[in-house]
Amino acid sequence: MNNDIVKNLNEKEKQELLGTLMGRFEYSYDKRERVLNGINAYIAKYGTILGETVRKRGLVAVKFLLTMKGIDVYKVNDEGQTPLEVIIYGSTFCHTSDKIAKLLLEHIANLNLSSWQ
Repeated sequence: MNNDIVKNLNEKEKQELLGTLMGRFEYSYDKRERVLNGINAYIAKYGTILGETVRKRGLVAVKFLLTMKGIDVYKVNDEGQTPLEVIIYGSTFCHTSDKIAKLLLEHIANLNLSSWQ
């Protein structure tokens, strides 16, 4: 999958693709949750792709995704880090599925977020 393919999808196809990828990530849970000191397991599962999206100037999209999952983006953990700081400082790529979802999240970061509400 490349960015050109994603750009040519209509809104329904984008929603279906997002659902497929997010379902894949629900299945591939990793152990980063322990590092987060209780902020939220969602960040542990998706921290890598969210972190890369933040670095690609997709901070608004990441805040939106976290908020939609019910995560307080201003809450701090035991080290005084917000969820966004945990994502930014703790992200590394290691799985192919992370790279696939990264492409989609990069595209989402460029979309008008009102279409996702």
